[in-house]
Amino acid sequence: MNKISLLFIFTAIMLGTFINQSSCADDIKIGEVNIRDVLILDDMQREKLLRIVEQEPEAGALFDAKLKAAKNLLELSPRPIGVICYEGLVNTDSRRIRTVDHLKDMDCVAGLFEIWQVKGDRKYYEKCREYILAWAKTYKPTGNDVNENKLMPLIVAYAALRKDFDAYNKKLVDDWLNDIAGKHMAEWKNDSNKWQNNRHTKRIRIIVSIGIALQHKEWISKAWDDIRVFVSKGLYPDGTSYDLHQRDTLTYHISALRPLVDLSLLSIQDGNDLYNWESPEGASIRRSVEYVIPYADGTKLRQEWKNSKVELDRRRAEAGLEEYRPGRFFDPKDATGLLERASAFDPSLIPLVAKLMDSSAKKFPSWRTVLNSTYVIPDNDKRGTAP
Repeated sequence: MNKISLLFIFTAIMLGTFINQSSCADDIKIGEVNIRDVLILDDMQREKLLRIVEQEPEAGALFDAKLKAAKNLLELSPRPIGVICYEGLVNTDSRRIRTVDHLKDMDCVAGLFEIWQVKGDRKYYEKCREYILAWAKTYKPTGNDVNENKLMPLIVAYAALRKDFDAYNKKLVDDWLNDIAGKHMAEWKNDSNKWQNNRHTKRIRIIVSIGIALQHKEWISKAWDDIRVFVSKGLYPDGTSYDLHQRDTLTYHISALRPLVDLSLLSIQDGNDLYNWESPEGASIRRSVEYVIPYADGTKLRQEWKNSKVELDRRRAEAGLEEYRPGRFFDPKDATGLLERASAFDPSLIPLVAKLMDSSAKKFPSWRTVLNSTYVIPDNDKRGTAP
C-alpha cells in the first residue's frame, strides 16, 4: 500500500472520528450551528404534552423519531469552552469555526431535554444536568447577546430541572446565571440602540428565561414593558422593521421576531397579549410577522443584502459566503422557524409551515407546533388536541 493510500485512509478515519465526537447538530453552512428550538413548559403543560403525544398520531410519530435519535445523545460528553468567539466574525474565521464545534453541545442538550419534557426519564435528566454543570463551571459570561443567545437550551433546561439539583450545584448554576443576566442588564442600559435591533430581542429573551429559572418576577414584569417599547421603536406600522431597513434583509427582521414571538407566548400566563399589542403608531409583532408571509409562500420575491449599512455584511460577502451575497433571493424556508412559532397565535399558518417543511401533516408538521399546543391562546380556534 503506497503512502497516498495510507494518507487517504488515515484522513478518512480521523474525519469520521471528529464528526462522531463533535457533532450533535448536522450543520450545512460553515460557521453556523443548528440548535433546535426549546420552550419553557410548566408541569401542567408537560402533562398536556404527554397526552398529546399519546393521543395524536402526528405528534406521536414526531416524538418517536426524536426518542430514537436522542438515545445516541446519551453516549456523548459535554465539550464546554470558556470563551465564545462568534459575534462579529465572518463564518470562515477559524475561531468561529472552533466555537461552533463546541456549541453543538447546545443542540445535544435540546435533544435530551425534549425527551425529558415528555417522559420525565431520569437518565435524560442526568445527562442534561451533566451538560449544565459542565458549561456553568467552564464558560465565563460576557453579556454578549449574540454569543450567549446560543446558551438558551441550557437556560430552559435548568428552569425545569433546577428543583432537583442539590444545594451546592444549584448555587453554582444560580450564580452563573445571575452573572449572565446581570451583564445583559448592564449592557441593555448602556446601549443606545437597545430599542431597535434584533440583538436586543435576544437579550430580553435571555433575561426573561433566567428570570423564570431563578424566579425573579420583577425581571419578567419589566421585560413585558420593554417589549412594548421595542415594538414602538424597532417595528413599523407597515410591518417592516429597523433591522430590515438597516440590513436590507429579511434574515435579521426574522431574527428579531423569533424571540418576540417566544416571549409573547410566555407572557400569556401573566395575562398579556403582546403578539397583538399595537403601538400608538400601529406597529405590532403580528403585523411584522404577516409582512414575511408573502415571501414565505412564494407570492413575492425579494433580493437580499443589496443596500446593507453594516460593515460585517460586506465582509461576509467578500469572503464568498453565498447566503450573504448581495442580490440573492430570500429562501422561503428561512421563514420556517418564525412561522412555526407564530402558528401558536395564528393556526391558519400550519399549512404553510407544513409546506415549508415538506410535511404532509395536517395539525403538527413540527415539534414546535406540538409544544405550541400546550399553551392556551385566548380567542384561538380550538385545535382538537387532547383535553
